Amino acid sequence: MANLLFSFNAEYTPICNPCTLVQLVAAANQRVLVTACEMDPLGSTGASVPLKFVWRVQTDAGCLVDASGNLVKTPPQAAETIQTGALYRSGAGAEPTAGDDIDGFALHQQGARVWVPRQGPLVMPGGTRLGLVYVQATYVACNFRVYCEE
Repeated sequence: MANLLFSFNAEYTPICNPCTLVQLVAAANQRVLVTACEMDPLGSTGASVPLKFVWRVQTDAGCLVDASGNLVKTPPQAAETIQTGALYRSGAGAEPTAGDDIDGFALHQQGARVWVPRQGPLVMPGGTRLGLVYVQATYVACNFRVYCEE
């Protein structure tokens, strides 16, 4: 690990249930640590039910498209290159093949939250995929940022 800190930043409105917001793809020779996630809903529905998210192991990309341009180094002038890839949903289509859910959290529609793994960072071994998946039937746009280290 090069101790390179980076984040993935996006705004997205889920269109299906479940709906992968972002999928991180660890390079074959590089493990990735997911250290935190900020979520900020951009509105609410009449029901105001909590929004539910899970971190899910995934085995393929489904209909997701490349979003590696949304990965930002911290600090930006760091000499290393980010090896991790990022995919996101750009429209309707098949969800990635699901594996195990390894953590999750809920968020009220009128609040923001910083999620931190309960037992230290989520560790992605090299060559694996991990998705932040929205698992709620109520669709509310969210700003989100995922913090990682490789």
